Amino acid sequence: MQIRIPGYLALLALAPALGVSAPAVAQTSGLEPHGYLGGGIGYYRVEDEEFPDDDDDFKDEREAYRGFIGAMLNRYVGLEIGYTDFAEAEDGGYEADADGFTAAVLAQVPVNEAFSVYGKGGMLAWDLDVSGPLVSGSDDGEDPFYGVGTRIGLGGAFGLRLEYERFELDDTDVDLASANLEFRF
Repeated sequence: MQIRIPGYLALLALAPALGVSAPAVAQTSGLEPHGYLGGGIGYYRVEDEEFPDDDDDFKDEREAYRGFIGAMLNRYVGLEIGYTDFAEAEDGGYEADADGFTAAVLAQVPVNEAFSVYGKGGMLAWDLDVSGPLVSGSDDGEDPFYGVGTRIGLGGAFGLRLEYERFELDDTDVDLASANLEFRF
């Protein structure tokens, strides 16, 4: 039995060095270095034009759930790891259930202390289970993803993140729009 560990999980070992480990909670502006964690809910659209063959499409729209932890190293650059559960999608008698772990680099442009815009990019390590009349099975892989978002300070250590992300699971495109509550420390 071979155990495969995605290389980006090494970021977990860096978390204490980045200040992400349970320090005393302090109020921070979005501009100074800080750790953060959060989670949210989103709505995604999946489209696979070659599932199970060229004559059939797999399309669905569902809710997704997310969690993340990261560190802004300075006012412009951060590192983040997360988990996304895409829940179950259905189309034409087929069901697909996917989830995955992400590792990303964020590039932030602060507008003021309470508002910033950012882009991010990284890797998604995903697992997929599919069942249906002609195809059943599991698959996994690692693919790049990217996204854009805004951070809005809500006062104190809390903030709201509104994000759009594009994931690929092999040749399947997954677009996710989400609202997330963030706690800075």
